[in-house]
Amino acid sequence: MHVSVYKNSPFYNPDAVRNMKCYVNGIEVTTRCFEASEEDGFVKCYKIDAASQKWIVDPESGEPQTELLQGTVKLVFTGGENGEEDVRGEGIID
Repeated sequence: MHVSVYKNSPFYNPDAVRNMKCYVNGIEVTTRCFEASEEDGFVKCYKIDAASQKWIVDPESGEPQTELLQGTVKLVFTGGENGEEDVRGEGIID
């Protein structure tokens, strides 16, 4: 599956954006991920400061810096208020 948080992307799916966790090589990157593909093995993320966990902003442009992470990507749909794994399983959108 390939998903994006950007509405102008052909991979945008509002259900996936609101109800999904993203992992690359077993590490959760949900809060900084803006595009991911299980098939192609990549996640596009905002860079974060290791100490503060805040996005790193380019001082000249004022825009968040991004990075491409590659590896084993797993997209997991969640359900309920506590983010439990959805009983429908992975990669299924109604």
